[in-house]
Amino acid sequence: MIRFIFVVLLFSFVSSDTLPPINRCDSPGGRAINTTINNSKAMGGKYILKRGKEVGIDIELEVFEDVQKVIASAEGKIGPAVLPYPISDPNGCTSLSCPLKKGGPYKYSTKMKVQPFFPPIPVDVIWKLKDQKGYILACVIIPVRIE
Repeated sequence: MIRFIFVVLLFSFVSSDTLPPINRCDSPGGRAINTTINNSKAMGGKYILKRGKEVGIDIELEVFEDVQKVIASAEGKIGPAVLPYPISDPNGCTSLSCPLKKGGPYKYSTKMKVQPFFPPIPVDVIWKLKDQKGYILACVIIPVRIE
């Protein structure tokens, strides 16, 4: 009986460290295949972002047609409000080797500064990559908590 309780407790500690799901949102021009958040730990179903620190975001994507230019944007969804977040380098071609040919996978990587004045709240970060026509190539929703 004690072994059973030990195994259950051990499993609960291991499973509590699982990464929160990063959901995809509508992207008619392509799709996100995999998204990774760097320099952040996971807790309570959210990625923990420390104010004053940098967080890395890697998005592996495929595109449904040839693309000349990629523009990145970010928004924060707090309750019903969606607020734009100015990113340091919206030129996605800084990370990607543009132009992109139909297919993939391609890997977009960037860093985001978590500003010291951000309030310590949960927020869904919506990260989008668009092409030169404004079509969304990849869109992900990242659940975070700012501390």
